Amino acid sequence: MEKIENFFDEMKKLFLVKDMDEFEEIKEDMLEHIEIKLEQGEPVEVILTKLGTPKAIVDAFYEDKRLNKAMQYETDIIGIEEVQIVALQGKKDKLYKQVSRLKRGGSLH
Repeated sequence: MEKIENFFDEMKKLFLVKDMDEFEEIKEDMLEHIEIKLEQGEPVEVILTKLGTPKAIVDAFYEDKRLNKAMQYETDIIGIEEVQIVALQGKKDKLYKQVSRLKRGGSLH
């Protein structure tokens, strides 16, 4: 069991403080998996090797977070085409007002 504790201690050190709740959830899920494999007679070393290194697990966790964040931004950020349309409409409105003033005999300013 010491090897399992060391595995999770090492993994915990790689998590940011703000993500400790997620670490605990991942740890619980992994402990369940480890328990099942131990009951099936697999050695601890083999189980931990199959799980991957703590660094690889934490790297995968943060990569997933980055991907999820990027996917949210895709829908939250205004695309360049929309910005261009709004800017063009603003120029058209300004030009239209200037032409209207000229037609009425006014000045451009």
